[in-house]
Amino acid sequence: MIHTWYYVIYVLIHKQTTSVVLGNTVQEYLVPANRHALYAAVKPKRLQALLEKLARYGATQRDAAGRDLGERRRKEADAVGRLFPGENR
Repeated sequence: MIHTWYYVIYVLIHKQTTSVVLGNTVQEYLVPANRHALYAAVKPKRLQALLEKLARYGATQRDAAGRDLGERRRKEADAVGRLFPGENR
């Protein structure tokens, strides 16, 4: 039963991290009051890694819209990385 709860918590944390990206609310996440109140479970390193992966994928796209989205994700990853500069990989 304990393992089930750990899994549920694990899924909820990852779901919240992906919802920041999919909901286009990264700019909201960058505001300290919002980050602590709404996105307490989101770890900046995880969010930054996800944004970097999406940026790399966007850079490989042939259409301009896909590349623009990739560039936007790269800028968002940089902004999230600047939140806690000592914690970068």
